[in-house]
Amino acid sequence: MAATPFHARVAYAALGGGSTPVWVAQEAGIFNDEGIEAEVILVRGSQAVTEALLAGEIQFANIAAPAVVQADLRGADIRYLTGGINTLVQTLIVRPDIQRVEDLRGRRIGATSAGDVDDYVAQVLFKPYGLRLGEEVQRVRIHDQPDALKRLEAGEIEGGIFSPPYQFVALKRGFKPLVNAADLGLEYQLGGIIARQAFIDANPELTRRFVRAYVRGIHRCRTDLDFTVGVLCKYSHLEDEEVARESARWQDHCFQPKPYPTIKGLQTILRQLSEREPAARTASADAMTDMRWLRELDETGFFDALYQESAHV
Repeated sequence: MAATPFHARVAYAALGGGSTPVWVAQEAGIFNDEGIEAEVILVRGSQAVTEALLAGEIQFANIAAPAVVQADLRGADIRYLTGGINTLVQTLIVRPDIQRVEDLRGRRIGATSAGDVDDYVAQVLFKPYGLRLGEEVQRVRIHDQPDALKRLEAGEIEGGIFSPPYQFVALKRGFKPLVNAADLGLEYQLGGIIARQAFIDANPELTRRFVRAYVRGIHRCRTDLDFTVGVLCKYSHLEDEEVARESARWQDHCFQPKPYPTIKGLQTILRQLSEREPAARTASADAMTDMRWLRELDETGFFDALYQESAHV
């Protein structure tokens, strides 16, 4: 008799490509292969995902770290099981008439809810120019990157913070890159798999299988371009296959074969939060991770075997 599969609800927070390994693991049947019946759902915004995780409505999620770190500072027990994208990759994209970052003073930037990753990226990008989102630069609430693009085209905002694939869509439509965060080379926990520590400890075998499925999802992203393009078109709601293909190629440089979280990147977020969260000044970034399942895969040679096998196909 076949073993009863595990069940898990898995959330992602946005239509950008940072959740592609999860989408690929679902569409390629990797979760099923690992004995997991996964329900992969969109919960818009990192804050909403964090709240759903704390309420037990989901078991795993792929989101950027700011909301997670903030929740942990307030007593949550959320841990990064894996990294994902471990550097800032967003680009500040504006209408063609904007020449300099300083020209955005008093102008309108599309951003999601305060406290979401847009906020933190905007802090990094605007700070050298003496600007703050919500103060010197007006915030216009947007639902997601496609919504920001529509508002740019309608003239309702002068700019927005985009990541692939919608970064490539915006550039293709004639909008202008003003600052590329990737040029800063700043480690930042922009994505990765999270779960509550209590859930991890109570469900070690499910957690082990989920982490392994995520690792296999990254491998499939990196080794099967055509499949990944189709997945991006479906989940990011793309009609332009050329943009999806460019995004898939970009991801090959962003997702690590061994997706350990970045402690340095979590420390960056703690430093940002320390200006208004005193607890961040003494918090441990290491305590916000649980890497035992990745280390287990590493120590047993799983990563090496996985990529050696694909190299001979």
